[in-house]
This record gives sequence, C-alpha cells and structure tokens, in this order.
Amino acid sequence: MVFFVAFLQTSKPIYIFIGKGDEIMFEYKSEIVMADGFKLFSTKASECDMKILDDVINARAAEGWELANYIYSSSPLEAGARFIVTFKKAK
Repeated sequence: MVFFVAFLQTSKPIYIFIGKGDEIMFEYKSEIVMADGFKLFSTKASECDMKILDDVINARAAEGWELANYIYSSSPLEAGARFIVTFKKAK
C-alpha cells in the first residue's frame, strides 16, 4: 500500500491531498481565521470568537467541507488571536 501527500499552496488556504496509489482519497484545506480584536490580559476565546469560528465552519460545510481539526492560538504579546482550521472533503 503506497500513500502519498501533496501540498498545493495558493494565495489563501493550503490544500493537502492524501491518497493511495494514483487515487486521491481526501483533500484537506487549512485556513487561518482571525479572531475578534486584541487580547491584552486574556488568552481565552470569547463568545464573539466562537461565533466567528461557527460562521466559518458553517460556510465551509455549505461548500461540502467537513471540519477535521482546529487550534486556537492567542498570546497577550501577539497582535491578535487566531484559529487554524482544517477541513477535509472526500474525493
């Protein structure tokens, strides 16, 4: 069994193709989603941040993408918080 992974970087999302032999099984797309505003004293996601994430997940689901994973990244020293969101779609 031979698996391959191919990366295709475009201007916004990064696409990853995972397949077996010559057959592509899944296509993955990762996006950076900026959360709401500057967090000076807190690194926790707010309700507004979660609403932003929900909107992105629902928009991608309408396009046929399934949520695969997400990471929330925030630091008081950074200019803003962000989600790194990965979606997958069967080929």
